[in-house]
Amino acid sequence: MLIWSAVIGSLYSNFLVFYSNFSETENYNKAYYSSISALERAELVIRQRQPWYEWSWWRIWDNIWAPSDIKTETGFSYLSNNSHMKSSLFWKINSTTTGTMPSPGRWDVDRMLSAWDSSNYNKMDYENSEIILLYYDKSEDNPYSHKTCPGDCEKPNLDNIFVTIRLPWYISDYFWPLNTNQTLTPWWGNDDPIVDRQFRWSYDEWGLWDYQPFAIYATQNGPTVNKSIIKESDINEQRQIKFWETSWNPIDPWSPSAKPTIITPLSTSSSPFDNKFQWILENNGRLKDVQLKFSLLNLLQPEMSWMIYPFLEYQIRFSTPSRSPSQKIPDKYYKIETIWSFWDYQINNIIFKPTITESILRSFTTIL
Repeated sequence: MLIWSAVIGSLYSNFLVFYSNFSETENYNKAYYSSISALERAELVIRQRQPWYEWSWWRIWDNIWAPSDIKTETGFSYLSNNSHMKSSLFWKINSTTTGTMPSPGRWDVDRMLSAWDSSNYNKMDYENSEIILLYYDKSEDNPYSHKTCPGDCEKPNLDNIFVTIRLPWYISDYFWPLNTNQTLTPWWGNDDPIVDRQFRWSYDEWGLWDYQPFAIYATQNGPTVNKSIIKESDINEQRQIKFWETSWNPIDPWSPSAKPTIITPLSTSSSPFDNKFQWILENNGRLKDVQLKFSLLNLLQPEMSWMIYPFLEYQIRFSTPSRSPSQKIPDKYYKIETIWSFWDYQINNIIFKPTITESILRSFTTIL
Protein backbone atom coordinates (compact mmCIF):
# COMPACT_ATOMS: atom_id res chain seq x y z
CA MET A 1 0.00 0.00 0.00
CA LEU A 2 2.86 2.38 0.78
CA ILE A 3 4.43 1.66 -2.59
CA TRP A 4 1.14 2.12 -4.43
CA SER A 5 0.45 5.31 -2.47
CA ALA A 6 3.86 6.67 -3.46
CA VAL A 7 3.27 5.80 -7.12
CA ILE A 8 -0.19 7.36 -7.18
CA GLY A 9 1.06 10.46 -5.33
CA SER A 10 3.91 10.86 -7.76
CA LEU A 11 1.65 10.54 -10.79
CA TYR A 12 -0.90 12.89 -9.30
CA SER A 13 1.69 15.53 -8.38
CA ASN A 14 3.18 15.41 -11.89
CA PHE A 15 -0.28 15.72 -13.39
CA LEU A 16 -1.00 18.79 -11.23
CA VAL A 17 2.20 20.44 -12.47
CA PHE A 18 1.29 19.60 -16.06
CA TYR A 19 -2.26 20.86 -15.61
CA SER A 20 -1.04 24.06 -13.95
CA ASN A 21 1.47 24.74 -16.72
CA PHE A 22 -1.11 23.97 -19.36
CA SER A 23 -3.62 26.36 -17.77
CA GLU A 24 -1.05 29.14 -17.44
CA THR A 25 0.04 28.70 -21.05
CA GLU A 26 -3.59 28.80 -22.14
CA ASN A 27 -4.27 32.02 -20.19
CA TYR A 28 -1.13 33.69 -21.51
CA ASN A 29 -1.95 32.84 -25.12
CA LYS A 30 -5.51 34.05 -24.70
CA ALA A 31 -4.21 37.37 -23.41
CA TYR A 32 -1.58 37.61 -26.16
CA TYR A 33 -3.82 36.80 -29.12
CA SER A 34 -6.59 38.98 -27.73
CA SER A 35 -4.17 41.87 -27.64
CA ILE A 36 -3.27 41.14 -31.26
CA SER A 37 -6.96 41.14 -32.16
CA ALA A 38 -7.29 44.54 -30.50
CA LEU A 39 -4.45 45.84 -32.68
CA GLU A 40 -6.26 44.55 -35.74
CA ARG A 41 -9.46 46.26 -34.62
CA ALA A 42 -7.56 49.54 -34.17
CA GLU A 43 -6.02 49.20 -37.63
CA LEU A 44 -9.51 48.69 -39.00
CA VAL A 45 -10.52 51.98 -37.38
CA ILE A 46 -7.68 54.02 -38.88
CA ARG A 47 -8.52 52.65 -42.33
CA GLN A 48 -11.97 54.23 -41.99
CA ARG A 49 -10.79 57.57 -40.64
CA GLN A 50 -8.92 60.56 -41.95
CA PRO A 51 -5.32 61.07 -40.77
CA TRP A 52 -4.59 61.99 -37.21
CA TYR A 53 -7.71 60.49 -35.77
CA GLU A 54 -7.43 59.89 -32.01
CA TRP A 55 -9.50 57.54 -29.91
CA SER A 56 -9.42 55.45 -26.75
CA TRP A 57 -11.64 52.49 -25.98
CA TRP A 58 -12.15 49.95 -23.20
CA ARG A 59 -14.01 46.81 -22.21
CA ILE A 60 -14.07 45.44 -18.66
CA TRP A 61 -15.82 42.11 -18.21
CA ASP A 62 -19.32 42.63 -19.61
CA ASN A 63 -19.11 46.43 -19.76
CA ILE A 64 -18.34 47.64 -23.27
CA TRP A 65 -18.25 50.92 -25.14
CA ALA A 66 -19.43 50.03 -28.64
CA PRO A 67 -22.22 47.53 -29.53
CA SER A 68 -20.07 46.35 -32.46
CA ASP A 69 -17.56 45.01 -29.90
CA ILE A 70 -20.03 43.08 -27.77
CA LYS A 71 -18.98 39.66 -26.52
CA THR A 72 -20.49 36.52 -27.93
CA GLU A 73 -23.50 35.11 -26.10
CA THR A 74 -22.41 31.48 -26.12
CA GLY A 75 -19.96 29.72 -23.84
CA PHE A 76 -17.74 28.64 -26.71
CA SER A 77 -15.17 31.43 -26.27
CA TYR A 78 -13.46 32.95 -23.29
CA LEU A 79 -14.78 36.23 -24.69
CA SER A 80 -18.33 35.16 -24.05
CA ASN A 81 -20.50 36.72 -21.37
CA ASN A 82 -20.78 33.49 -19.38
CA SER A 83 -17.12 32.43 -19.39
CA HIS A 84 -16.73 33.73 -15.80
CA MET A 85 -13.11 34.68 -16.53
CA LYS A 86 -11.78 38.06 -15.49
CA SER A 87 -10.72 39.98 -18.61
CA SER A 88 -10.35 43.59 -19.66
CA LEU A 89 -9.17 45.42 -22.74
CA PHE A 90 -7.93 48.95 -23.36
CA TRP A 91 -6.75 50.37 -26.66
CA LYS A 92 -5.73 53.84 -27.69
CA ILE A 93 -4.91 55.62 -30.96
CA ASN A 94 -2.74 58.72 -30.65
CA SER A 95 -1.42 60.67 -33.63
CA THR A 96 -0.89 64.34 -32.74
CA THR A 97 1.91 66.35 -31.24
CA THR A 98 2.09 69.67 -29.40
CA GLY A 99 4.46 71.69 -31.53
CA THR A 100 7.27 69.58 -32.99
CA MET A 101 7.61 66.68 -35.37
CA PRO A 102 8.61 64.10 -34.38
CA SER A 103 6.91 64.07 -31.03
CA PRO A 104 8.75 62.34 -28.15
CA GLY A 105 9.08 58.61 -28.73
CA ARG A 106 7.99 58.66 -32.39
CA TRP A 107 11.25 59.35 -34.23
CA ASP A 108 12.39 56.90 -36.92
CA VAL A 109 16.12 57.53 -37.50
CA ASP A 110 18.01 54.23 -37.73
CA ARG A 111 19.13 53.26 -34.23
CA MET A 112 22.59 52.17 -35.38
CA LEU A 113 23.15 55.58 -37.01
CA SER A 114 21.60 57.76 -34.29
CA ALA A 115 23.44 60.57 -32.57
CA TRP A 116 22.68 61.83 -29.08
CA ASP A 117 19.90 64.12 -30.33
CA SER A 118 18.52 62.03 -33.22
CA SER A 119 15.39 61.38 -31.16
CA ASN A 120 14.38 64.92 -32.17
CA TYR A 121 14.53 64.09 -35.89
CA ASN A 122 12.84 61.90 -38.49
CA LYS A 123 14.44 60.23 -41.49
CA MET A 124 14.13 61.45 -45.10
CA ASP A 125 15.20 58.64 -47.42
CA TYR A 126 15.37 57.93 -51.16
CA GLU A 127 12.16 55.90 -51.34
CA ASN A 128 9.31 57.90 -49.76
CA SER A 129 8.35 61.55 -49.70
CA GLU A 130 7.83 63.19 -46.33
CA ILE A 131 4.28 64.56 -46.25
CA ILE A 132 3.06 66.77 -43.42
CA LEU A 133 -0.74 66.91 -43.48
CA LEU A 134 -2.01 70.11 -41.89
CA TYR A 135 -5.46 68.82 -40.94
CA TYR A 136 -6.82 66.14 -38.61
CA ASP A 137 -9.96 64.12 -37.98
CA LYS A 138 -11.83 65.89 -35.18
CA SER A 139 -14.96 63.74 -34.98
CA GLU A 140 -15.65 61.76 -31.80
CA ASP A 141 -18.55 59.51 -32.73
CA ASN A 142 -18.53 55.89 -33.94
CA PRO A 143 -14.88 55.11 -34.82
CA TYR A 144 -15.87 52.43 -37.34
CA SER A 145 -17.73 54.82 -39.62
CA HIS A 146 -16.00 56.37 -42.62
CA LYS A 147 -15.29 60.10 -42.42
CA THR A 148 -14.43 62.68 -45.07
CA CYS A 149 -12.91 66.14 -45.10
CA PRO A 150 -13.62 68.98 -44.69
CA GLY A 151 -16.84 68.24 -42.83
CA ASP A 152 -15.19 65.97 -40.26
CA CYS A 153 -11.70 67.49 -40.34
CA GLU A 154 -10.13 70.58 -38.86
CA LYS A 155 -7.08 72.55 -39.89
CA PRO A 156 -4.82 73.90 -37.11
CA ASN A 157 -4.34 77.65 -36.94
CA LEU A 158 -0.60 78.29 -37.43
CA ASP A 159 1.65 81.33 -37.52
CA ASN A 160 4.85 79.75 -38.83
CA ILE A 161 6.46 76.45 -39.79
CA PHE A 162 10.22 76.07 -39.26
CA VAL A 163 12.01 73.13 -40.89
CA THR A 164 15.57 71.99 -40.15
CA ILE A 165 17.19 69.49 -42.53
CA ARG A 166 20.65 68.15 -41.77
CA LEU A 167 23.07 65.38 -42.68
CA PRO A 168 22.99 62.32 -40.40
CA TRP A 169 24.79 63.68 -37.36
CA TYR A 170 26.30 60.36 -36.33
CA ILE A 171 28.30 59.86 -39.56
CA SER A 172 28.71 63.42 -40.88
CA ASP A 173 32.16 63.83 -39.30
CA TYR A 174 33.39 60.80 -41.25
CA PHE A 175 31.65 61.53 -44.57
CA TRP A 176 32.38 65.29 -44.89
CA PRO A 177 29.86 67.90 -46.18
CA LEU A 178 28.08 67.51 -49.48
CA ASN A 179 30.17 68.15 -52.57
CA THR A 180 29.39 71.60 -53.99
CA ASN A 181 32.44 71.54 -56.30
CA GLN A 182 31.16 68.88 -58.68
CA THR A 183 27.79 68.82 -60.38
CA LEU A 184 25.39 65.90 -60.57
CA THR A 185 23.48 67.48 -63.47
CA PRO A 186 25.41 69.35 -66.20
CA TRP A 187 22.70 71.97 -66.78
CA TRP A 188 22.42 72.98 -63.14
CA GLY A 189 25.81 74.08 -61.79
CA ASN A 190 27.92 72.85 -58.90
CA ASP A 191 25.37 73.51 -56.14
CA ASP A 192 22.94 70.71 -56.99
CA PRO A 193 19.28 70.49 -55.95
CA ILE A 194 18.82 68.02 -53.12
CA VAL A 195 15.35 68.36 -51.59
CA ASP A 196 12.20 69.38 -53.42
CA ARG A 197 9.36 71.06 -51.56
CA GLN A 198 5.69 71.48 -52.41
CA PHE A 199 2.74 73.15 -50.71
CA ARG A 200 -0.59 71.67 -51.81
CA TRP A 201 -4.19 72.40 -50.87
CA SER A 202 -7.74 72.62 -52.22
CA TYR A 203 -9.70 75.87 -52.22
CA ASP A 204 -13.43 76.57 -52.38
CA GLU A 205 -13.39 79.79 -54.42
CA TRP A 206 -17.11 80.57 -54.38
CA GLY A 207 -18.16 79.00 -51.08
CA LEU A 208 -20.18 76.29 -52.87
CA TRP A 209 -18.13 73.26 -51.71
CA ASP A 210 -16.50 73.17 -55.15
CA TYR A 211 -12.87 72.62 -54.18
CA GLN A 212 -10.10 73.15 -56.73
CA PRO A 213 -6.51 71.93 -56.26
CA PHE A 214 -3.61 74.36 -55.89
CA ALA A 215 0.13 73.76 -55.52
CA ILE A 216 3.28 75.79 -54.97
CA TYR A 217 6.43 74.25 -56.44
CA ALA A 218 10.06 75.08 -55.85
CA THR A 219 11.91 76.82 -58.71
CA GLN A 220 15.01 74.87 -59.74
CA ASN A 221 16.64 76.89 -62.54
CA GLY A 222 17.51 80.45 -63.41
CA PRO A 223 19.59 83.01 -61.47
CA THR A 224 20.65 81.95 -58.00
CA VAL A 225 18.48 84.62 -56.36
CA ASN A 226 15.36 83.11 -57.97
CA LYS A 227 15.99 79.51 -56.95
CA SER A 228 13.81 78.33 -54.12
CA ILE A 229 14.63 74.62 -54.12
CA ILE A 230 16.78 73.24 -51.28
CA LYS A 231 20.38 72.91 -52.48
CA GLU A 232 23.54 71.17 -51.27
CA SER A 233 24.85 74.38 -49.71
CA ASP A 234 21.58 74.79 -47.77
CA ILE A 235 22.04 71.32 -46.28
CA ASN A 236 25.73 71.91 -45.46
CA GLU A 237 24.95 75.19 -43.69
CA GLN A 238 21.83 73.74 -41.98
CA ARG A 239 19.91 76.73 -43.21
CA GLN A 240 16.51 76.91 -41.57
CA ILE A 241 13.51 76.77 -43.88
CA LYS A 242 10.78 79.20 -42.82
CA PHE A 243 7.18 79.22 -43.98
CA TRP A 244 5.74 82.46 -42.66
CA GLU A 245 4.05 85.69 -43.71
CA THR A 246 6.97 87.62 -45.21
CA SER A 247 7.62 85.85 -48.51
CA TRP A 248 6.90 82.84 -50.71
CA ASN A 249 10.54 81.71 -50.66
CA PRO A 250 11.19 79.73 -47.44
CA ILE A 251 14.94 79.53 -48.13
CA ASP A 252 15.45 83.30 -48.42
CA PRO A 253 12.31 85.04 -47.10
CA TRP A 254 13.70 88.52 -47.70
CA SER A 255 14.56 88.07 -51.37
CA PRO A 256 12.47 90.49 -53.47
CA SER A 257 13.21 88.53 -56.65
CA ALA A 258 11.82 85.20 -55.49
CA LYS A 259 8.47 84.56 -57.13
CA PRO A 260 6.05 81.77 -56.25
CA THR A 261 5.39 79.07 -58.83
CA ILE A 262 1.69 78.42 -58.33
CA ILE A 263 -0.16 75.77 -60.28
CA THR A 264 -3.89 76.49 -60.44
CA PRO A 265 -6.83 74.91 -62.29
CA LEU A 266 -7.58 76.39 -65.69
CA SER A 267 -11.02 77.48 -64.52
CA THR A 268 -9.53 79.81 -61.91
CA SER A 269 -8.61 83.20 -63.32
CA SER A 270 -6.59 84.52 -60.41
CA SER A 271 -5.01 83.29 -57.20
CA PRO A 272 -7.04 84.06 -54.06
CA PHE A 273 -4.05 85.07 -51.94
CA ASP A 274 -1.17 87.53 -51.83
CA ASN A 275 2.58 86.99 -51.47
CA LYS A 276 2.74 85.32 -48.09
CA PHE A 277 2.18 81.92 -46.50
CA GLN A 278 -0.07 83.26 -43.77
CA TRP A 279 -3.15 82.80 -45.94
CA ILE A 280 -2.46 79.04 -46.12
CA LEU A 281 -1.29 78.59 -42.52
CA GLU A 282 -4.22 80.28 -40.80
CA ASN A 283 -7.49 78.46 -40.23
CA ASN A 284 -9.21 79.54 -43.44
CA GLY A 285 -12.66 77.98 -43.73
CA ARG A 286 -12.39 77.49 -47.50
CA LEU A 287 -9.22 75.38 -47.42
CA LYS A 288 -8.95 71.62 -47.14
CA ASP A 289 -6.33 68.89 -47.69
CA VAL A 290 -3.47 71.27 -46.87
CA GLN A 291 -0.13 69.48 -46.96
CA LEU A 292 3.57 70.25 -47.06
CA LYS A 293 5.78 67.78 -48.92
CA PHE A 294 9.54 67.19 -49.05
CA SER A 295 11.28 64.77 -51.43
CA LEU A 296 14.94 63.77 -51.58
CA LEU A 297 15.89 64.19 -55.26
CA ASN A 298 19.57 63.34 -55.71
CA LEU A 299 22.29 61.20 -54.18
CA LEU A 300 23.95 62.71 -51.13
CA GLN A 301 27.53 62.72 -52.39
CA PRO A 302 30.05 64.10 -49.85
CA GLU A 303 33.42 65.69 -50.55
CA MET A 304 36.64 63.65 -50.25
CA SER A 305 34.71 60.39 -50.34
CA TRP A 306 32.95 58.04 -52.74
CA MET A 307 30.47 56.97 -50.08
CA ILE A 308 26.85 58.10 -50.15
CA TYR A 309 24.78 59.30 -47.18
CA PRO A 310 21.88 56.88 -46.66
CA PHE A 311 19.35 59.55 -45.61
CA LEU A 312 18.82 63.05 -44.24
CA GLU A 313 17.42 64.02 -40.85
CA TYR A 314 14.69 66.62 -40.48
CA GLN A 315 12.78 68.33 -37.70
CA ILE A 316 9.68 70.53 -37.95
CA ARG A 317 8.53 73.12 -35.42
CA PHE A 318 5.07 74.64 -35.55
CA SER A 319 4.31 78.06 -34.11
CA THR A 320 0.70 78.66 -33.06
CA PRO A 321 -0.93 82.01 -32.26
CA SER A 322 -0.93 83.09 -28.63
CA ARG A 323 -4.72 83.24 -28.73
CA SER A 324 -4.90 79.49 -29.52
CA PRO A 325 -1.88 77.82 -27.86
CA SER A 326 -3.47 74.37 -27.51
CA GLN A 327 -3.77 73.66 -31.24
CA LYS A 328 -3.45 70.02 -32.27
CA ILE A 329 -0.54 69.50 -34.62
CA PRO A 330 -0.31 66.41 -36.86
CA ASP A 331 2.42 63.81 -36.47
CA LYS A 332 3.88 61.33 -38.96
CA TYR A 333 2.66 58.14 -37.27
CA TYR A 334 -0.35 56.68 -35.59
CA LYS A 335 0.66 55.22 -32.25
CA ILE A 336 -1.61 52.28 -31.43
CA GLU A 337 -1.38 50.82 -27.93
CA THR A 338 -3.38 47.87 -26.61
CA ILE A 339 -3.48 46.34 -23.12
CA TRP A 340 -5.33 43.08 -22.57
CA SER A 341 -5.62 41.51 -19.14
CA PHE A 342 -6.84 37.93 -18.85
CA TRP A 343 -6.83 36.23 -15.47
CA ASP A 344 -3.30 36.79 -14.09
CA TYR A 345 -1.70 37.91 -17.36
CA GLN A 346 -1.44 41.30 -19.02
CA ILE A 347 -0.11 41.89 -22.54
CA ASN A 348 0.87 45.35 -23.79
CA ASN A 349 1.44 45.88 -27.54
CA ILE A 350 2.54 49.12 -29.21
CA ILE A 351 2.88 49.65 -32.97
CA PHE A 352 3.41 52.67 -35.20
CA LYS A 353 1.61 53.10 -38.54
CA PRO A 354 2.33 55.96 -40.99
CA THR A 355 -0.63 58.22 -41.56
CA ILE A 356 0.21 58.61 -45.26
CA THR A 357 2.80 57.18 -47.66
CA GLU A 358 3.77 58.38 -51.11
CA SER A 359 6.58 57.09 -53.29
CA ILE A 360 9.40 59.43 -54.21
CA LEU A 361 8.77 58.49 -57.85
CA ARG A 362 5.71 60.75 -57.87
CA SER A 363 7.87 63.83 -57.21
CA PHE A 364 8.92 64.50 -60.76
CA THR A 365 7.66 68.06 -61.36
CA THR A 366 10.41 70.50 -62.34
CA ILE A 367 9.77 74.24 -62.66
CA LEU A 368 12.38 76.09 -64.76
